[in-house]
Amino acid sequence: MTLSAVKASPTTVSLISMLKRAATGSDGAVLGRLEDVVTVLRDDDHPLLKGLVFSTASGPEFLPMAVVEVIRPDGAVCVAAKAERQSFVRREGEVLLKAEVLGRRLIDLPRG
Repeated sequence: MTLSAVKASPTTVSLISMLKRAATGSDGAVLGRLEDVVTVLRDDDHPLLKGLVFSTASGPEFLPMAVVEVIRPDGAVCVAAKAERQSFVRREGEVLLKAEVLGRRLIDLPRG
């Protein structure tokens, strides 16, 4: 299932099922293990997924969602073979789902 297919037919993928899974390039090469998902919370919409953080021998690396070809329901991730990998640097306004959200209770309070 590709990301474009997901838009047409939504499938829920658990963050837990994705964590520590190996990410592979479309050529089958292992890129690293998924450590976190980078998102931006929005007031009136679902969070915007910015990219994925993987652990590699050289440290955490970031892959933007634009290069993610497939996220299967079992959590496996496949990215474009020629995806440009970059060191992970957190930007203002970004939220790490594993580090900051997973395991916490969130309350949606009406605005006053």
